[in-house]
Amino acid sequence: RSYLKGEEAYGLLGREPAAGETVADLGAAPGGWSYSAARRGALVSAVDNGPLKGGGLHPGIEHRAEDAFKFIPAAPVDWLFCDMVEDPDRIIALTERWLAEGWCRRLIVNLKFGRRDPLRLLEEAGALRRRCATLKARHLFHDREEITLAGEV
Repeated sequence: RSYLKGEEAYGLLGREPAAGETVADLGAAPGGWSYSAARRGALVSAVDNGPLKGGGLHPGIEHRAEDAFKFIPAAPVDWLFCDMVEDPDRIIALTERWLAEGWCRRLIVNLKFGRRDPLRLLEEAGALRRRCATLKARHLFHDREEITLAGEV
């Protein structure tokens, strides 16, 4: 299901990772989003303390067994992916940091709303718009209780 969410999210931006582009996938395990990019020829840093499985073992994926909240890329990346089961406020703050530091050019981020009001969460995530030329939010077909954000700087 995670792989399918990534595939669907590319449509929000009208583009997908390309050969030679770089991706940081925060909270990557088991590796569905990482595989989605790597199979297109992108170079992926899959950041998660948990193990990668299946497609996550693709040769274009470098597993970084690190805390995704503390990870700092050596150079800016073309894509930031983030699909962590985590408080959405922490994910918004993490995404804001990546944008403020200039660490990514594009992003696909999921916010798990669970018991939170999804409309209020969208308002909070709207603060990211000031750093993005394009920011779209959707509840994708393969999303459960989550909202997918896709943006470009």
